[in-house]
Amino acid sequence: MCASHLFVCALTIMNGMSDLHFCEITPEELDALSCETPYSSFIQSAAMARAQSRGRQTFCFGVAEEGKLVAAALVVCHCERKFFKVAHINQGPVIDLERKDLVVFFFSQLREALAKRGVTYCLITPNVEVVLRDLDGEIVAGGFDHADQLANLKAAGLEYLGPDNSLINGVGRWMFVKDFQGITSQKDFFKSVDRSVRRQYRTAEELRVQIVELSSENMEPFFDVLNHTGERRGFETRDDFLIALKEEFGDQCHVLLAQLNVQEGIEILEAEIHQLNTEIARVKKQCEKQDSDGLRRRLEVLAEQIPPTEDRVRVLRDLLTDGVEIANLAAGIFFEHGNEYTHFMGGTYEKFMHVNLNGNNFLATSQMLRLVGSENLERYNFYGTFGKFSGSEDEGVYRFKRRFGGRVMEQPGNYRLVVSPLRMKAFACVGRLAGKG
Repeated sequence: MCASHLFVCALTIMNGMSDLHFCEITPEELDALSCETPYSSFIQSAAMARAQSRGRQTFCFGVAEEGKLVAAALVVCHCERKFFKVAHINQGPVIDLERKDLVVFFFSQLREALAKRGVTYCLITPNVEVVLRDLDGEIVAGGFDHADQLANLKAAGLEYLGPDNSLINGVGRWMFVKDFQGITSQKDFFKSVDRSVRRQYRTAEELRVQIVELSSENMEPFFDVLNHTGERRGFETRDDFLIALKEEFGDQCHVLLAQLNVQEGIEILEAEIHQLNTEIARVKKQCEKQDSDGLRRRLEVLAEQIPPTEDRVRVLRDLLTDGVEIANLAAGIFFEHGNEYTHFMGGTYEKFMHVNLNGNNFLATSQMLRLVGSENLERYNFYGTFGKFSGSEDEGVYRFKRRFGGRVMEQPGNYRLVVSPLRMKAFACVGRLAGKG
């Protein structure tokens, strides 16, 4: 498998009856291993290699054992402090971290390969969970603890840079995931989520909200929503890179909008208000004949539904006045890779959040329903999140995600493999002179 594409292939270690060979591989070979590895990341894929190579130097390296690829990584290089080439393995390598011999061998050979290419150091952001955590971010007693896997990274000569609660290259230490094992029907799914998810999904269906998929040539509406959300939440996006991702991933990437026909929405909501008022009048007549606590409570419940519905009508009428006939409630970009479906990033307009026209909820729910009964996809990854477990007071995004059930996933952060000690000293010196430490 690997031998036909060797750039460098050296028999360097004997491991019992098997030989380990380090080699440069094709992106397609990386893909084959990545897709068959439980909970691999779309970041380590052939499509990502092609997208990254549009503006940066990329390499794919692997280790073959008895002719079979057993480890691989996409390495992306860029320049820092003007003169220094730095490499990065994001959400990788794709490797069995429990095999200390394999881990040590891979990184020793990687260091040599990168040294030949003038790299100063390589940053590694491994795709591994530290410990099992629950919905609240609490450590689950008796759950797995991957300290041994992380110890193997240190044994391979990697320097641990410590946990980082901020976003690391768009990934971050904290994610939120929902496993779909055992969920085989829509009924199972809706049982597994908070009732607010069910209610908001039904509301969106009643308003006939549609999910529209955009091509790489028509992503402007998606960028409008994303940039609006970025201004509110303090993040920036690279539109050109997202276009490249859509082009390279093809039908494994979905750029989606949750859209509402404004006039149709107004008519549906006004009909709902009319129906509520009709029911209120009916219950009042009943109260005149036979007053009861149950009827009075029924009146209260009905009356409580009118103001928020009127607020939604008001927002939609304002849009119609401004000439907006189709409203984009929310947007998101999603990736299928291996057995994971990743909700990479997305956003919504604040004005719709205030009146609970939750297109983001509908978008996420509609995509999760793709996983129900799927033969290949087993996990929905919400990607980055923040909460009290991360030291954050802003839990808005986390509260949204936790309503779908699932668990907080903690990753360790960054490790550094020094490739050239001499260049590393010069790099640090230039940093100190520039006041960067």
